[in-house]
Amino acid sequence: MATRLTATSETGFTVYLTEQEAGTAASLAETVYVIALEQGLSVDGTVGAGCWVTAPLYNDQLQFIDFGSSFTTPLFYGAIQSGNDQEPAQLRWSPVSLTDNSVKVKVEEEKSLDTEIVHGNESIGWIVIGSQQ
Repeated sequence: MATRLTATSETGFTVYLTEQEAGTAASLAETVYVIALEQGLSVDGTVGAGCWVTAPLYNDQLQFIDFGSSFTTPLFYGAIQSGNDQEPAQLRWSPVSLTDNSVKVKVEEEKSLDTEIVHGNESIGWIVIGSQQ
């Protein structure tokens, strides 16, 4: 099970849960916790954070997200922020691809029902936190 956000805006969003395609059991009620952040770059002393939502450009192919600033030893978190393709999927990225300026990500579909993993373009919400000089 995974959460998906759609209709994200400055005032709210819609959240829904996606299950494996091969799953047949009914979903139980779940509690979902969220952290809402304002887009932009913030620096407090030597610690910086960048938070953005991309245009719907990210799919099943590895692509870069450019942080727009340089972060030393960055921590990255990202999630799909749209529901353009309804197939169950999650954002994937490799720690090896994480640099001070960017990370490579892709939208990966689950394969419980079939092996087809082509996914349409989605918007990605992301945050990076790290030292800044």
